[in-house]
Amino acid sequence: LGAGGSINAQIDNLEVSADQERRLRSQLGNRAARVEAAITHQEDIQTDLKTILSRYQDTDIIENFNEIVKQETALQAALSITAKVSDITILDYL
Repeated sequence: LGAGGSINAQIDNLEVSADQERRLRSQLGNRAARVEAAITHQEDIQTDLKTILSRYQDTDIIENFNEIVKQETALQAALSITAKVSDITILDYL
């Protein structure tokens, strides 16, 4: 009975240790998955930033400036026409 009790106690200790080992492995797996997700997210962000940077570096400055000037000219023309149209009254037709 004395030796059997000692063996049973050791078996219980082994079971507790095995449970603890499984719990720790599970925690480690969860942490590894979070690290992997963080790495993937960081890679995605890095790719997005490289795309944005490339878009700005590849831009033709002269072409963009010319486009802005065209848009400004079109806006000024539209404002001029609007000002002229708003000055027209019914009396101008009589």
